[in-house]
Amino acid sequence: MKRSMIKIHLISKALVAYSLCCLPFALSGQPGSAASKGASIRVYLPEAGAEDTIRYVGFRHTFTDVTDLNQEHTEAYPVREGAGYFVFRIPSLDRPGYFSLLENSRAGKLREFIQIISMYLMEPGDDVVLRAEKDTSYRPEEHLVRASGLGMVPEVEAFGTKYQKEYRLEFSGRGAAKYRIRYALDKLAERGGSNYDGLIHAGLTLIDQSRDSLSRMAYDLLRADFVGRLELLKVKTGEYRDSLSVSGKRYPDSLFPDTVIALSASFPQFIIQRDAGISGEKHNSTDMLKRLTGTYPPGLLRDKLLTIFLLNNNEFLPEKTVEHAVSLVADAFYAGELRKLRSHLNPGTPAFDFLLPDTSGRAIRLSDFRGKVVFVDFWFTGCGGCAAYYKNVVSKVEQQFEKNPDVVFISVSVDRTREKWLNGLRSGSYTSSKVLNVYTGGQGSLHRVIKHYGITAYPRPFLIDKKGKIYSGKMEELYSGGPEILAATIIRALKK
Repeated sequence: MKRSMIKIHLISKALVAYSLCCLPFALSGQPGSAASKGASIRVYLPEAGAEDTIRYVGFRHTFTDVTDLNQEHTEAYPVREGAGYFVFRIPSLDRPGYFSLLENSRAGKLREFIQIISMYLMEPGDDVVLRAEKDTSYRPEEHLVRASGLGMVPEVEAFGTKYQKEYRLEFSGRGAAKYRIRYALDKLAERGGSNYDGLIHAGLTLIDQSRDSLSRMAYDLLRADFVGRLELLKVKTGEYRDSLSVSGKRYPDSLFPDTVIALSASFPQFIIQRDAGISGEKHNSTDMLKRLTGTYPPGLLRDKLLTIFLLNNNEFLPEKTVEHAVSLVADAFYAGELRKLRSHLNPGTPAFDFLLPDTSGRAIRLSDFRGKVVFVDFWFTGCGGCAAYYKNVVSKVEQQFEKNPDVVFISVSVDRTREKWLNGLRSGSYTSSKVLNVYTGGQGSLHRVIKHYGITAYPRPFLIDKKGKIYSGKMEELYSGGPEILAATIIRALKK
């Protein structure tokens, strides 16, 4: 047996023991009945101060397995019951969904990338107690992964993880088994290295050994989420292979029913990125759209896959193609998400009047530039496509218009820290000192301007006319057409 497999086997055995250790809670750990509605979770934070609080963020629909506050969600604050106790009651929960618990600092400001738990499955009838203690042993710099174009970087940077593993968690109560298993799966993935196929096998074994304490839906979703999550990591690190193998057998998508994949937080993203060739192949967005509509029959799963793909790629597709794809989405929620996205990008729509800090800390407001044509480019440090776009397109157009007082270039970074943003500026790879450089103030992609436009991929340029309205958000005019087409588009906006 290979050393990595021995390590995974030993970790898996220890985690199985952990996930089963609370069985003396007897039936209190069993899932709620199918007729149950609503759920509750009681959180104990031994180190919480009088001014500390946490909040619940719930997702009925998911597009990703990380907490994305740009997506539609519900929020709740707890009732305090004694020192360190926070009680959440979610009376409206009528089907399985995902939730996160976010800790607020004593100053009341959300600590955006540190969460107590992230995207855990909750079912109607759950009545769970969570004890969360600080885990000071976790060091992000000790958990490095290989990211395409970036080398070895901390996992929280490579995969956009919205939390660091700062807590040791213990779960008890009705429905707690799936929480313990999910926590054990997280630990398995964290400690098991990059032998993803071995991790998948160990994780599925762990879930199977606790099957009797889970509802059928929780059992299926835990499996689908774990497989999707690990396979997505393989895609992102360039290690994905067409044959997904567990115990020597091919592991097709058909292992999971469409109804399960449609609810899963991880598996749909894996399907999209795998089939789009994110692992390095150059793909055609129109062909990918045809593949999705041809492979999956009408239904909730296809609606979700189409919505995820269009949210990420609509700017690369002809308008008629997008309109046709949107017409195929029958589910009211997903259709509504696509309609909102399109409406904010329509020419003549008022642009979002953002207020963002520049390098000196001065607040820059978009509306201050009324009467001028404004080119806005969103990017982040480490984005290879952003660097190539600036070098091959934006820098050349900047030079063309640098003496024109009626054209303003604003460079917006979504870096999570000021230091990282300034390092990106100093590199000269993404922007120049001759333009207005601002960033989203440490909010990263959670800033309201990113939510407003539904930005999920970078670089993302927009052109705003003299009246402060969207002139163009079309990537063929601003991005893929090269410097000549971008310059021509700016000239048309000047003449309007």
